[in-house]
Amino acid sequence: MDRFDREKLDVLKKLKECDKSKIGQVDKEVKNLIDFLNKSKDFYTTSSCSGRILLIELSEDNRKDKAKWLFISHDRVSFRDLLKTLKKYKSKREFWFKQEPLILHVCARNLKEAEKLMTLAIYSGFKKASIIALSRRVIVEIRGTDYISCLIGKNKKILVDENYLKELLNLANKKLKRNLEKKERFFMNARKNFK
Repeated sequence: MDRFDREKLDVLKKLKECDKSKIGQVDKEVKNLIDFLNKSKDFYTTSSCSGRILLIELSEDNRKDKAKWLFISHDRVSFRDLLKTLKKYKSKREFWFKQEPLILHVCARNLKEAEKLMTLAIYSGFKKASIIALSRRVIVEIRGTDYISCLIGKNKKILVDENYLKELLNLANKKLKRNLEKKERFFMNARKNFK
C-alpha cells in the first residue's frame, strides 16, 4: 500500500467517525458523487457542499466561523419558509442572505489524475476548477460560480421589502437548480471516465 492509499484510508475513516460539517453528514444532493469519488482508486474527498441557500447573522467581529446559521437548505426554498425565519429576526447584528455553489476538495493520486478530474469538471460546467495544492498532497478544488451574498437586515430591522425578497429568492432558487444540474452532469461524466 502506497502513501496515497494509506492517507485515503485514514481520511475516510475519520470522516466516517466524525463529520465536522454543520449538519454532521454529507449533503444528500452530492452524496452519490462523493461516494463514487471515494470508491475510485485515484481520488478521495476531503470536504464538500452541494450548494445551499442560507440566512446567517454575523458575529461582532464578522467572522464566518462564528456566524449564527439561522436557516439553511440544500434544496429549493419556499418564500413562506424564508419569511418564517425572517419574522424571528431580533438582532442588532448584520443579517445576510446567501446562495452558495457546490464546492468539492478532492485529493488525487498524482498530478495526471488531478488534471483529468479538473478538466472533466470544467467540461461539465464548473469553470472554477483548479489544482490548489501540490506539495504533500495533490488537491483539486471544484467550485461553482453561481453565488449571491447580500445584507438584508441590521439593527433589528429587515432592510428590504417583500417584493425584493421574492425576487432574490427566485434568483437563488434558479442558481441552485443550475448548480445541481452541473453536479449531475459532472457525476455522469465522472462515471464514464473514472473507475
